[in-house]
Amino acid sequence: MKKIKLGDLLVEQKVISPEDLSVALSVQKQTGQRLGAILIEKNILSEEHLLSFLADQLNLPFIDLKHYRVKKEIVGLLPEILSRRYKMLPIDLLNDSYLVVTSDPTDILAYDQISAKLKKTIRLAVAQENDIIDLLNTVYKKSVEIKNAAGEIEFTMRQAESVAEYQEILESTPIKKLLYSILEEAYLNRASDIHLEPGDNFFRIRHRIDGILSEQIIHQKTVFPSLILRIKLMANLDISEHRLPQDGRFSIVIQEREIDVRVAIIALNNQEAVVMRLLDKTMGILRLESLGMSDSALSIFKKHIYFPHGMVLVCGPTGSGKTTTLYSALAAINTPEKKIITVEDPVEYLIPRVNQIQVQPKIGLDFATILRSVLRHDPDIILVGEIRDLQTADIALKAALTGHLVFSTVHTYDAISAPIRLVDMGVPSYLIASSVKLIVAQRLLKRICEKCKKMVKPDLDEENWIKNNFSINYKEIRFYKGVGCSACNMLGYKGRVGIYEILSINDKIASALRSNDFEFYTLYAREAVAHQSLIEQALRYAIEGVVTLSEALHLSVEIDMDAIDTHEKLSLSRHKSERQ
Repeated sequence: MKKIKLGDLLVEQKVISPEDLSVALSVQKQTGQRLGAILIEKNILSEEHLLSFLADQLNLPFIDLKHYRVKKEIVGLLPEILSRRYKMLPIDLLNDSYLVVTSDPTDILAYDQISAKLKKTIRLAVAQENDIIDLLNTVYKKSVEIKNAAGEIEFTMRQAESVAEYQEILESTPIKKLLYSILEEAYLNRASDIHLEPGDNFFRIRHRIDGILSEQIIHQKTVFPSLILRIKLMANLDISEHRLPQDGRFSIVIQEREIDVRVAIIALNNQEAVVMRLLDKTMGILRLESLGMSDSALSIFKKHIYFPHGMVLVCGPTGSGKTTTLYSALAAINTPEKKIITVEDPVEYLIPRVNQIQVQPKIGLDFATILRSVLRHDPDIILVGEIRDLQTADIALKAALTGHLVFSTVHTYDAISAPIRLVDMGVPSYLIASSVKLIVAQRLLKRICEKCKKMVKPDLDEENWIKNNFSINYKEIRFYKGVGCSACNMLGYKGRVGIYEILSINDKIASALRSNDFEFYTLYAREAVAHQSLIEQALRYAIEGVVTLSEALHLSVEIDMDAIDTHEKLSLSRHKSERQ
């Protein structure tokens, strides 16, 4: 590092005028601000122009942090207080040297302090100050607060000398603060679930964000049992039970929004693990138009949800947004003239004017039992949270056949497999053909982060998949992926996009089902789905740069594997019937 006179250099290179420098120096004398900051504030220079100039003069790289794959484990090596004070961050390890970004490469004091703290050779790079601050906020967020709270609780627990004192810790401010910080960090990260899991000498906090888990390690493991107990107390669970699974829920207000927290606790080897699902009550139910269906799919879906009777099935794996779609449909048709009853496990959002019933298998209230009672309450519309067994399927399908509009879900990866799955359960195919009117399969794909997306070439597997399944010239198409930035928490994607496959049961499909002719059923169903299949839509989004090509390929493999599994089960079921 060498000291340079920034102002003189800028004038010498004719980047600014002597008059501009004079004005800036005058302000600096009064305020003590850095010269570069004054030049930017006075609009004499843009920050990018100034930093590019400095990088050029000092022979340093200029890095756009929005498009740089920052290594989180490297960033965490520097204490937050130092990073924020000097606005400098280590972001990578290159040939045994730390690459450190700064918005002021002329600050020799900062360079010396950071170099001494990291105890390694550092190589400077220049980046915009706002990008560095954004990255700081992304990296540190609530992590320090959580670790500090855990440390405080661990110290207090060591001082506890009786059961009464230990119980007092559970009700103390630090443990409440720790749990609140964990929940708040997850909410700010847009996490749908929080996983709390014990390790050997630590416990981990994992967030599921857009379907993928990311983790944070907390080394104060002695705090973990206290945290579990606090969660049990809030969810009204049995704090003395450590062997059997327990489920509960509680509500908490985070940033003026009421969050419903569903708790599931399971016993591991002499320890317990917790999963908490976060549901934002204040978000409300999405309108049908906001789900992301294409105009043609939405038109068909709307037509069927206004039918007086029949079944509408929504398919997809866990976390694919099935409940959101069903709630949106109910909200659209919820009028004073209609009696709507739902049977759910669990009830996720309360809908005005709708009678919602929670399944409770422990006391004998399963789907089938409740459905029998529901039919005596004169409903027009029934929602069955999930068809899991023959009894439930039989009652729901017969209700659809006898004048009720029935909504339900089944776990298949595409629309075509849904009737086959029902047959595998033991449902007569003629009942399916007569009752089911519409099948919607859906999936949520990870959306590429717009801030850090870059063009990539398909790998060999992706090339082969396109060549073998689609008649397109992939070499002329630009595909993209996210490399990770502060805006997307270094993941490369941000948010999700829904895709929907609509299968309307027409006469040809119904006839094939009644005849148990599943080869023709599959043929006619594929014709009906045509270019609106999940895989076709996923590829279209990849071509448009909304999702990665690997995301589309992964979906295709999932659907193919599920179809093979479903057909194998059906074949075994048919062979068994023939033998009997």
